[in-house]
Amino acid sequence: MYRLAELDADSAGMVRIIDYFDALLRHGADVTELLRASAVLADCVVGIRANGLVTRRCTPRGEWRRPLEASAATTSRDIVLDDHCIGTVWIERPGTALPLDEMLVDRLALTAAAIIRPHRAQSDLEQSAALLNADGAATALDACSALDVDPTLRARVVSLADPTDQSDHVAHVAQRLARQLSPGRLTAVATDRDHLVVVTDLDETVAALSADPAARTVACGASLESDAATLHRWVGTARLAQKYCGTTNMVFCADEIGALNLLLTVAPESLSAIPDVARCDYVRQSKNGADLLDTLRVYLQVGTLRDTAEQMHMHHSSIATRLKSLSAAVHFDVTAIENRARATAMLLVDDLRRDAEPPTP
Repeated sequence: MYRLAELDADSAGMVRIIDYFDALLRHGADVTELLRASAVLADCVVGIRANGLVTRRCTPRGEWRRPLEASAATTSRDIVLDDHCIGTVWIERPGTALPLDEMLVDRLALTAAAIIRPHRAQSDLEQSAALLNADGAATALDACSALDVDPTLRARVVSLADPTDQSDHVAHVAQRLARQLSPGRLTAVATDRDHLVVVTDLDETVAALSADPAARTVACGASLESDAATLHRWVGTARLAQKYCGTTNMVFCADEIGALNLLLTVAPESLSAIPDVARCDYVRQSKNGADLLDTLRVYLQVGTLRDTAEQMHMHHSSIATRLKSLSAAVHFDVTAIENRARATAMLLVDDLRRDAEPPTP
């Protein structure tokens, strides 16, 4: 790897620049990788503005600058595709320009045109899915660009599911929510376990779902807030929160789980070593075990035996019997105040382990 300042302004230096950008094309670089590599070569901020792309500015360290910051383009070139100008690239060099700056920006514009030339335009749904399932920053940034979403925009993922498994019903609710509140051209994304929608305002999300009669039976969980380009890291927190959406919460937010979100960073296969988790799994697989755990979930949400009985349409003595049986099975009193956090963590980990299991064909 070399930098522009190290090259002589002769034919050999020009050939090295041409080879540098040709190598990027040979290795299938995308726009994100092109900008990063160009910033390293130029040793200054490099930017691009093109049709269908969010304006991007990258430093030599690979850091992304906000598009709205004041820039000082010292050398720029139009990106020309099929005799039409589709955008601009530039460098922002502090101080004196280098002799090969013009050559670098020329090759940057040509390479950008070659990369941008579409082979098959992906649909908004495909790009939305790519953003939420991104395997790295480059994929996420490309999806943001294609969807006209600022990668630094603060947003959340909402996971929607219906306990009665009415997937078509949930799909309609998710699609309406996405049309109302998702930024850019983001759409609702259906998975084998839920529907995912990106939103920027939690209060507006609650209001929109509250105003939709069809959403009353839908459980909704909102992820931790993050930049749009890193939302794929937090989809799990939305699904975790969705499990704790009760009748009193139209949307349960992962913020309310607090530090327990750290459980998502633990490998699911490692969790079975925890005695509480192993006992919980044994209970779930036993006769009526799922009912016992569902009763505990409601009890932890509402706080009292009578409120739990009212919500589950049972007598409070039956609720007490269920929780007593569960306490014996997991070896601690799940109704004791000092054990609330322990019981909540046990259910959270059980949810994580089951979510990590492959779906049943």
